[in-house]
Amino acid sequence: MKRYVKFIFIFLIFFISCAKVTSPPYISPPIILGHMVYSSNCIGLFWWDTSDNEDGFKIDRKIEDTEWEIARGITSENVINWDDILNCEFRHYYRVYAFKGKYRSEYSNIYEIGGG
Repeated sequence: MKRYVKFIFIFLIFFISCAKVTSPPYISPPIILGHMVYSSNCIGLFWWDTSDNEDGFKIDRKIEDTEWEIARGITSENVINWDDILNCEFRHYYRVYAFKGKYRSEYSNIYEIGGG
């Protein structure tokens, strides 16, 4: 019986030591650089892609004192700009993050546009 228990114990130690433990990938957050005005109420937001392993980006928007909302869901990994319609009477805030599968980066800097 002792030999059997010893065998199981050695097997478990071997199995645990061989198990591959993976950590989530590090994804560097993008940096919002600025915006371009296309017309009186249409802007283009652009950012610097600081990672090389993302699947894409997601963009959040907040208008004045409202809650953050998803302004743009998934963009492809090659997209580094996005167009939005503004109501220039209010301040608009944007933040972007990169994602890879179920993992995501920290948020970018918060970028502010508009407000009368």
